[in-house]
Amino acid sequence: MADFDARETVPAFHGDPAVKAELLAELEAGVVAPLSVSGPETPDAAAWAARVGLPLALVLLTAHLGRAVSHLPLALVAAIEPGATIVAVAHLAPLWAWDGAPDPLRPMMVSAIGQAAGVEAVSLHRRMAAGGAVSRAEWRAVRASLGRLGQWAGEGGRNDEALAATVMAACCWDYATAPGAAVDMLNAWEGLVTERLRRADGWGEAEDELFQQLIRAQRTLALEALGPEPTDDPEAAKAHGRELVERLLERLNTSQDPLPARKAALNERIAAARTELREQIAGALLGIVREPAPTVAS
Repeated sequence: MADFDARETVPAFHGDPAVKAELLAELEAGVVAPLSVSGPETPDAAAWAARVGLPLALVLLTAHLGRAVSHLPLALVAAIEPGATIVAVAHLAPLWAWDGAPDPLRPMMVSAIGQAAGVEAVSLHRRMAAGGAVSRAEWRAVRASLGRLGQWAGEGGRNDEALAATVMAACCWDYATAPGAAVDMLNAWEGLVTERLRRADGWGEAEDELFQQLIRAQRTLALEALGPEPTDDPEAAKAHGRELVERLLERLNTSQDPLPARKAALNERIAAARTELREQIAGALLGIVREPAPTVAS
């Protein structure tokens, strides 16, 4: 595995094979770690990343993707050699998103302004990956350009260029100082996938409102049949709430209105597409770790 020449490098696992071996053993045993899970019982991600010698942005990326790709944390740790400098890995992910993904972002940026802003964002990440420095002003300028496209392009900012611009704007940060931005990019990309499927289904704001109206109406009927919530017994109130939800779902699932079934089918397609996207990104991340040189050659 080739090392990355990036500034503020931290040798992976602090150059100690024993640290890697211990981490692999913990992951195999299902020990709670920020690389694989998140929650109230998870150790502080920043402190944990510093302890094991992994860049925090990479840790956060892996944890996010691992929700759909359970083998990723273990595979990633196994692929990283002790002493490797890997802070550039997260900065290479936007390059892949822009040009190398199965459904890349570049073709969605159809305007000259959009192309220029996207190329500038990629060039800043490429510079960081190569060990250069990018000022806050540079990040801020390209982020603003992409942000304007995200707000103004298309009705409600929902055409492909607006959505792709939002994804690229989300990643325009120095991950050493804003590691969470690496995950913000993925969240925005999943939002793009969701919106494109909604649009393909013909589901928009009007359908959202109609569905909410149906839910409110069915909830009112379910509550009338169930009776008011108990006010003097917290446990009874919780049980009442659970029963109300069950009755509401039953009424929606048996409704003659086609909206619930249509929404359920759309949700299934969205969930499948988001999982597929995470699998693709996870594969790309492993590829970047294992063979970085061809990814940044251009």
